[in-house]
Amino acid sequence: MEKERSNDQKQQNKQTKNSEELSESKNNCQVSTSFAFQHQFRRNSIQNQTNSERREGSVTDSSFLLFAQIIVCGTLFGIATILLWQLPFSTRFRNRLEPVASMPVQQDELECSRTCRIQLVESIAQNLTFPVEYSQQPALSTFSAWNILINSAKNSLLIAAYKSSLRGKHVLGEQALNNISFQGEKMFEAFISAGLDRGIQIKMVENAVAKDKGDNEDGTSLAKRGVLNRRVLNLQKIFNTGVMHSKVIVADNKHFYLGSANLDWRSLTQKMEMGVLVQDCPCLSRDLARIFEIYWQASVKKCAKEVQKMIQQMPPAFYNSQKPLAIFDGENNKLDVHLSASPRSLNSPRRSWDLNDIVEAIKNAKTFILIHVMDYFPMFLYTQKGKYWPPIDNAIREAILRGVKIKIISTALHFPNKGLGFLKSLEVLGERHSGGSVSVKIFKVPADSFAYQPVLQRDRRTHKKFLMTDDTLIIGTSNWSGDYFEDLGTGVAIVLKQTEKRRKIPQIFKQMKNLFERDWNSNYAHLLNFYIKNCLEENEGKESNRICEIEKDPNLLTNFVDINRTTSTQ
Repeated sequence: MEKERSNDQKQQNKQTKNSEELSESKNNCQVSTSFAFQHQFRRNSIQNQTNSERREGSVTDSSFLLFAQIIVCGTLFGIATILLWQLPFSTRFRNRLEPVASMPVQQDELECSRTCRIQLVESIAQNLTFPVEYSQQPALSTFSAWNILINSAKNSLLIAAYKSSLRGKHVLGEQALNNISFQGEKMFEAFISAGLDRGIQIKMVENAVAKDKGDNEDGTSLAKRGVLNRRVLNLQKIFNTGVMHSKVIVADNKHFYLGSANLDWRSLTQKMEMGVLVQDCPCLSRDLARIFEIYWQASVKKCAKEVQKMIQQMPPAFYNSQKPLAIFDGENNKLDVHLSASPRSLNSPRRSWDLNDIVEAIKNAKTFILIHVMDYFPMFLYTQKGKYWPPIDNAIREAILRGVKIKIISTALHFPNKGLGFLKSLEVLGERHSGGSVSVKIFKVPADSFAYQPVLQRDRRTHKKFLMTDDTLIIGTSNWSGDYFEDLGTGVAIVLKQTEKRRKIPQIFKQMKNLFERDWNSNYAHLLNFYIKNCLEENEGKESNRICEIEKDPNLLTNFVDINRTTSTQ
């Protein structure tokens, strides 16, 4: 009897299991929060990309036969068309046969190579002064670049934003000092004018959920006023990890801004930011619009499975590291340019991964590397906490051993005991190798002359993210830790490379080197050993309040409970 009961129980369990599996198979959107599922999603996406590349690169014998048949048929058709064209058709009928669509891609690229203009854009924190010898090649201000894009737009604006906090009142209160947040207030008004007065179609994708007070307030406000169509991309809800960390504005699919600056008043007047303004360049602008479209479509998906299906159906990138767009600067220097992005699992087919571009640039550097990045961590900080992540760090160490001279500007904003330890180990390796070297400085924007000092002291910092070598310049939106490249945080970068052997240094390279040296030699960049001694070991010196970072004021956070769940920082 007991044996029969046991068999009945087993049969019942089996039926229950089958029923559950059937129910699960009917559900097209099962959201899994396990890391195993997330990693499988990333692997599947990368494998699909790899398989696609293999299919493109391999041709079987039958493919050769088919190709030959197509060539023969095409040739015969071409001859017939030419003969028919000589017949006395009416001009009207001939015009109907001619294409009326836009220029072919090749002609479009030739046009872009002549018209594309790329210039550096930066924000300089208020009340900073630099040596006069570095003032000969100033970059365009972020405020000016955004104004150019918004005020000159004729049809459309596409905005991808980590946050939208243009008005100071969200943090400083209704009585906010105008000289601190006035540029953000002006940008808020510019969006209203574009969307309501001029009828520009504006689409915004913004990160969710907000971390700090006011982060999403102005995007929400503009949407309620009918200025723009706004969506939020909540990657944590879809994948249980990640943030939308890209920062771009595209105007009329012809011009764009890409860089480190958030859609935030502090990125205009309180932080050091770096980006580019690209004008009269529809080729690259359309490519950036394709990246934006991924965010736009993903924002309405409910689970990872839906996003994966969507990615597989997205059109491929126009350009990548293997097929860049060739442009010429004002001095007729040829530059190969493309856009790259992270994470790989959210990249459309043929899109370059920005981590690969960074590592390749470091590996190919011959004499020098200049790095300016807010966070430098060869580890995961927010997801998979503490896991070692060596791709960039290993490439830098190999460069040292090759004899490359490296300078790094960074901050001590997050986890300084860990971050500065990694940077110190690079310096030690450089000291023990006769060829290469690494010098590190910690950049701190002082806040002692400002009202609202507790609020602004931590926000006044360098937020730049760029790399420059002998022949490559990469400007992006991602900090350098594993979370930004390997996980599901979005990022975008523009890569400029000079490939001609006989060449002059492009003007944009000269300008970037000048700006780096300006920051490096300023009073705000402190030697690594000096910072460690004064801020980590002693922390009681009279200079500590001016050069040392402080802990973030918890009153600025939207929810105290969510501090440890945050997967990224600004």
